[in-house]
Order: sequence, then structure tokens, then C-alpha cells
Amino acid sequence: MKDSHKLAILFSLLSALFLALTGAFAKGVSVDVPVSVVLLARFFVCLLMVLPWIIVSKKRLWITDKPMHHLLRGFLGFSSIACFFYSLRFISLANAMILSYTIPLFIPFLVLIFYRVKISYHALVYLLIGFVGVILIIQPQSDNWHFAYLIALGSGLFGAAAILSIRELTHTENALTIMFYYYLFATGLSILWVLENILGPMHPTWHFTGTTWLMLAGVGIMGALYQLFLTYSLKLASAQVTTPFLYISVIFSLLAEWAIWGTTPTLVSGCGIILAAIGAIASSRLNRQPSKPMKETCNPVSLE
Repeated sequence: MKDSHKLAILFSLLSALFLALTGAFAKGVSVDVPVSVVLLARFFVCLLMVLPWIIVSKKRLWITDKPMHHLLRGFLGFSSIACFFYSLRFISLANAMILSYTIPLFIPFLVLIFYRVKISYHALVYLLIGFVGVILIIQPQSDNWHFAYLIALGSGLFGAAAILSIRELTHTENALTIMFYYYLFATGLSILWVLENILGPMHPTWHFTGTTWLMLAGVGIMGALYQLFLTYSLKLASAQVTTPFLYISVIFSLLAEWAIWGTTPTLVSGCGIILAAIGAIASSRLNRQPSKPMKETCNPVSLE
């Protein structure tokens, strides 16, 4: 194995850890503040992280001739993260994590619809395995079923659509430009949602304490570190190398839930997590690209 691949795997594991910690902080703080505030913390810190690179760059990376494409990408990415954070209020961190990581299960169907690229037999087998896992996690006939499972699954669908929008933007846009406008639009949408919470007819309960501010900071900082290490891992190796290790975030999430909330998954849910991960990982390695060439600037299972 190449040394660069070893370092890429290490960075992927670190990004998986920070993603799990982002979810843990978001779940912990969601009982005190609305989802809109958690989203604002997440995106604003990431915007602050990428802004200096935009300012000091001599390439004038803030200039774009595709503002509507960036707006669409920003809306899709924002919706994916919003679904993930919202679901954390009602279901376990590990289940929300693996359901949001079903992105590779949705990409083949979106590629089929928009690019007319057929799904291979082997891909269908892995997709079936993945969705069987999803059904075992959701358990629609169970007394413990909650609509938040579908919201978390929606995170995967929005994430898949966001990935395709990113692939289109990479034909003409720099990766930093894509990230900048994503965080800018997502921060703006978060602010609008916070204002709606404040001025709207339904006023959610807000409990800001010192611990609340620390957890919000944790959401933003852990999310920024996740993005940073994910970016560096993809500079050193392809997504095919790094993708499987990102699913370690589910294991980190299970450990966090056990340590913080003292909960463990049921046998059926655990089997579902394993099958969904197998299907998603295998599908991500088999996903066929649209006919025109595209530069790889993102991981196919990244919520970013």
C-alpha cells in the first residue's frame, strides 16, 4: 500500500470520528434549541474556515457565472444536513448516521433518471442488500417506528442529489468556490430559518446556557474538522479508497451513544446497519459515472 494511501485512510478515519462527534453534539444540543440554530452553528463555522482561502487567493475564486447552480447545490446540501439534524431529535445517532449515509443507494437511480445510465445487475444486487438493511433499521411495522426514520433517509436522497450537482459544477468551478458558495447559501438559509423561528407564529423553546453554547461550538468545530480531514484524504487517494473507512463513523456513533446515553442498538437494527453499510459501500464502488468526464472533488457518501 502506498504511503499516501495510508495517510488518506488515517485522515478518513479522523473525518469519520469528527462526523460522529458532530452528530453527538447536535443530538445533545437539539433538546435546548431549534434545528435552525444548530444548522447555523454548523455552516457558519465552516464558512469562517473557507473564507480566508477565498480572500487570499489570487484566482478571484468568489467570481462565478453559475450562481443558480450554486444556489441549487446549496439548497440540496442544506436540506440533507437539516434532515439529519432534525432526525437526531427522535431516533438514535447511529441509525440517523447510517440512513443519511445511504447516498450511494440513491445515486444510481438519480443517474438513471437524469443521465439515462442503466443500473447493472451487480449494482442492483448491492442496492437490494442496502435497502433490506434500511427496512430492518426503520422497521415500519414496529411499535417503535417514528417518521424521523424517513426524514433521516431523506438526508441520503438530498445528499445524492447534491453530489450530482457538485459533479456538474466541477466542469467549470474550483472546489473552493463550490465550498464557499455552499456554506454561504447554507448559512443564509439557516439565518432565515432562525428569523422565522423568532418572528413566526410558533415560537420554539430556547434554553441557552453555557453548556448549550459549548455544544453549538462543538457542532461547528467538529463539522469543520470533518470537512478538513475529508478534503485532505481525497487529495491523497480516490473516493474508492477512502469511502469504506467513512462508515466507521457509525461505529463511533454507537460508542458515543453507549458512553453518553447508555443505549445500544437492537439485534435487528444492528443487522440492518451492517447490511445498509455493505450495500452502500459496494454500490459506491460500482456506481457508473455519466457519459461526460467529471473531476472527482467529493466523496460519494459525504454530506458535504
